[in-house]
Amino acid sequence: MKNYVTILLNYARARQSLAEVYEQIAKVNLTPPQITFTGLSHFNNKVLYMDPVKDAHLDALMRIAEICRETYEKNGIASTDVRPFNAHLTLFKLSKARDLHRRGVKKIDECWKSKYDNHHFGVENFHSLHLCNMLKKQADGYYEIFHEQRLFNHYDLKCDHRLANKLADKVDNVTSTVTNDQLVNIEPLVYNSSAMDESAPLLQSHPSTNDETISNIDSMLLNKFLFPAPKPSTYTLTSHANLFWIPAKLPDELPVPCMFYSPSRSNKKIEYLIIFCHGNGCDIGSMHYTLNEFCENLNVYIISFEYPAYGLCTATSPNQQTINNHADRTFDFVVNTLLWPIERIIMYGHSIGSGAACYLASTQLIGALILQSPYTAISNLVREKVRVLAYLISTRSWNNLEAMKNIKCPALFIHGRSDTVIPADHSQALYDACSNNEGKKLVLLRNEDHNSMTESLLLRYIVPFLEKQCVLMNTNLQLPVIKIDRELREPPPCVLAANEVNSNRTDVFNSLSSLSKASTAATMATIRSISGLRKNQSDEDDD
Repeated sequence: MKNYVTILLNYARARQSLAEVYEQIAKVNLTPPQITFTGLSHFNNKVLYMDPVKDAHLDALMRIAEICRETYEKNGIASTDVRPFNAHLTLFKLSKARDLHRRGVKKIDECWKSKYDNHHFGVENFHSLHLCNMLKKQADGYYEIFHEQRLFNHYDLKCDHRLANKLADKVDNVTSTVTNDQLVNIEPLVYNSSAMDESAPLLQSHPSTNDETISNIDSMLLNKFLFPAPKPSTYTLTSHANLFWIPAKLPDELPVPCMFYSPSRSNKKIEYLIIFCHGNGCDIGSMHYTLNEFCENLNVYIISFEYPAYGLCTATSPNQQTINNHADRTFDFVVNTLLWPIERIIMYGHSIGSGAACYLASTQLIGALILQSPYTAISNLVREKVRVLAYLISTRSWNNLEAMKNIKCPALFIHGRSDTVIPADHSQALYDACSNNEGKKLVLLRNEDHNSMTESLLLRYIVPFLEKQCVLMNTNLQLPVIKIDRELREPPPCVLAANEVNSNRTDVFNSLSSLSKASTAATMATIRSISGLRKNQSDEDDD
């Protein structure tokens, strides 16, 4: 999910003036700003939006808007609107909610502004500026883009380093004065620190701590930012017929929610099963459409497994060890319960999921590996993005570059050249390090970023990759027809109990208060259900 902050509206169709605006913006040496969002506001009770905090980061962004305005005025294009413009991140437009219009709802109730007046929603890093035509839209619903200016020239974010140092000092003091058991108990204290959101993400460990302490600090600092699970879950116990549960085998284990996909219209033999490892900002419900498209077009079985604390998974500690454990349990289920041969398993990892995918590919003789927007190592990614905190990062986190030495199967790497989250250089390095010179392929897509690749675009490269593997494999291998047992589709008792507890939480704006990112889609679903939107006969509207 991309988030967009509007910083200027103007009526301008003169191409020459727009071209001059491009040139002026390109001259600005603007580091990617970190915009903090605190509180809700509205335009005439018709548009609900998040307020950015007025600080140096927002001032730098608004300077861009001023440059645009000055350039237009120099060319005789002056706005007739003398009101000051408020930068904002739109959550909801009443004019777009046709179902509410049909029910006579005309205004957004004031209570939502007052209730969340001082609520801290989180911090976003912004990496590009768009000049858009608001009268035209692209296929994905976003405005037509005249010009895009990337802001990734520098990664030394000009944040208040005193906050980062303050947090590092707190970690240092804790590790030197308390036991490991006490470290677990002070977790809420560290999370509630105001330095947490303001400092750059991916904090992990302090170099002066021992191995046991590093593990505790990993869970307290790094994992909270590395695994921002969407809240609420994008799926429920009854929303998807694909949902099933890998049962627990050990006393300390919990069931793993999974989605299973089987081609619905295929008369061909199904040759592969894909185990899909999703990215960190989604859950298995978010990937339903994509995986269903993959399943039907590739003629493969697909199983996607959930991460701890994501979706309906009641486990509470997402980290490298626990996610690898879920990957192991899924792999074991596929091989020993479904009786699917290892050499016909494909591991697919997207973004953060490339860590678990590479982990299994380096320890099992699988059929193939597909990596979409992968990273070389977590430590490398943090070192590139947030140098001021690089010394806090352990080099023991997922290291895909190291794993490549032990990966012998064919491997496909797909990456967008415009990716500012994980630069395409990471895929290039992984490709170069991959030991299977005959079976590896690298695809770098010029105009794609981290999350912009469509299913049809990905299939354009995945299909020929798998077709090539089919030519080389043993076609006489007997493969089972997979059916998930009915009892595995029934929610386990522990899950039913946890779901009942969660359903009793009545805060209808819970999705907002728990997000570190402003998710427009989740917020739209929440606001449509708000009964506090009052009816009013006024026909006023606002853009």
